[in-house]
Amino acid sequence: MKEQRRMILMEQLKSIKRELGLERDDKSTLIQNFQEKWEPRKAAAPPEVQKVVSAELDKLAGLEPVSPEFNVTRTYLEWLTCLPWGVTSKETFDIKHAQEVLDADHYGLQDVKARILEFIAVSRLRGSAQGKILCLVGPPGVGKTSIGRSIANTLGRKYFRFSVGGLYDVAEIKGHRRTYVGAMPGKMVQCLKSTQSSNPLVLIDEIDKLGRGHTGDPASALLELLDPEQNSGFLDHYLDVPIDLSKVLFVCTANVLDTIPPPLLDRMEVIRLSGYTSDEKRAIARRYLEPQARTDSGVPESSVQLLQPALDNLIEEYCREAGVRNLKKHLDKIYRKAAFKLVQQGAKLVAVERPAAPATDTSSNFDEHQADSPSSSSSTGTSTSCSHSSSSDSFGSNDSSSSSSTMDSSEPTETGTGTTSTNSSVCGVQY
Repeated sequence: MKEQRRMILMEQLKSIKRELGLERDDKSTLIQNFQEKWEPRKAAAPPEVQKVVSAELDKLAGLEPVSPEFNVTRTYLEWLTCLPWGVTSKETFDIKHAQEVLDADHYGLQDVKARILEFIAVSRLRGSAQGKILCLVGPPGVGKTSIGRSIANTLGRKYFRFSVGGLYDVAEIKGHRRTYVGAMPGKMVQCLKSTQSSNPLVLIDEIDKLGRGHTGDPASALLELLDPEQNSGFLDHYLDVPIDLSKVLFVCTANVLDTIPPPLLDRMEVIRLSGYTSDEKRAIARRYLEPQARTDSGVPESSVQLLQPALDNLIEEYCREAGVRNLKKHLDKIYRKAAFKLVQQGAKLVAVERPAAPATDTSSNFDEHQADSPSSSSSTGTSTSCSHSSSSDSFGSNDSSSSSSTMDSSEPTETGTGTTSTNSSVCGVQY
């Protein structure tokens, strides 16, 4: 009886505190949070969205927290109040800056770069880059996805990528109805929430591999999304309010055009990427792929050298495809084998104390030890040396990294014969 009276008094105390404004329940706090989030975005939101949010807030205030409808309404308001209504990123249409970014990220592809610079120049004269849907078509490994990212960096836009390869559910693009349990908006609404910008660059990858299932045809759903005349009032099934996607720049990638439906292809401007020549592959390997492979394998920069004849043999005999993805795999394999050779001979990481005012490099040396056995597995055409004595180990095989090769312990040679003498005090590696 005493406990029952205590509970009644506690409920009365809570009610009095709420009336006096000294305490708020969870529902009141939640409604206040939604109002605070919505207030800065309200002015830029369309009138239809303002009416829906106001009605949903009133509806949430009249629902009990234990009601199933309460959680549905709360989740709906979370999506409506977190979207960037009227918020855009500042665009830059600097041709010189665009040229520098494209040259730094990609070697060659002069025709593609020229077309992108023309697109940026037209956008500068118009004042906006909206109204165009680009489609980059080319073999695998030629850099279609990375070009899309470079365009975003050039324009100063937020970047969002999603792949539609094998996509068969229309709800991934248009969203689910709120009546379903676990319903979610489509990819475009998720993109706006993630980037917090109304004008991001959206890369739709593998658009030539769209699927088709019993839940609908995603290619037909993309017709509204990729049409500049229609996407200003894009309707997501979950939000059920119009969303302006006319400021979004869409870039699609594909390997072939044959599998893209003609109505969808008609909405896109095609830019073809034919592939790289052997000279371009050599430059890409030296500038981008080899330093990345060296870093990923943990091999010090001065301890392994990939000779030019070996690289030429690798490109001409084993990596003759249009892209450079296979070349990257072979270079990774070479440096993995070089890392294995160094560790097998006793290489290890050491802490290096750098002097305050370094005049000369006097850190720890990269000591040399001869291998116990004359042959072991190695990579192609690379040479390692650790300068402490006059002898060095070299990767003398001129075969490809994918074939069997041997690593022989060689006699001291002069500079330029395939071995290098190094001082790896900066690397911090010693064996």
